[in-house]
Amino acid sequence: MSFSAQITDFVVNAAKKNPKRVRDAVLLKLFTSYVKDSPVDTGRFRGNWNTNIGTPELKTSSARAKVGGAPIERAKKTFQQSEMSQTIYLTNNLPYARVLEFGGYKGTAGKTVSSGSGIFSKQAPAGMVRVNNTRFDNLIKAEAAKVS
Repeated sequence: MSFSAQITDFVVNAAKKNPKRVRDAVLLKLFTSYVKDSPVDTGRFRGNWNTNIGTPELKTSSARAKVGGAPIERAKKTFQQSEMSQTIYLTNNLPYARVLEFGGYKGTAGKTVSSGSGIFSKQAPAGMVRVNNTRFDNLIKAEAAKVS
């Protein structure tokens, strides 16, 4: 079963009264966490978080978002416009996104830290996505409780 289908099943079972509201709230909290936990230098990485319905967004831009407000507002609109049966993609296509999430810098500098398994961003040594996805079940339970 796909991750998308698992999300839908979780949400439907957790909050039968208003599953879309629960799904949208959970996705917004996860996406907001991805954005806010993203390392910031110029703000370009935060500014390149995107959401899209049906297919992943493949573009990058020169947008900068040191705080993260614009990507989060775009995500809210995407979630509101989507139907429960649609897949929503959360993406960041900058070439260094994978290195920020999983480490792999070539050398240490002021903004990196070395550990036994590689060199990582000091601001997000455990990444942004993986660390926040561990909160998924608790977010669903909390949001489902609000509408039950």
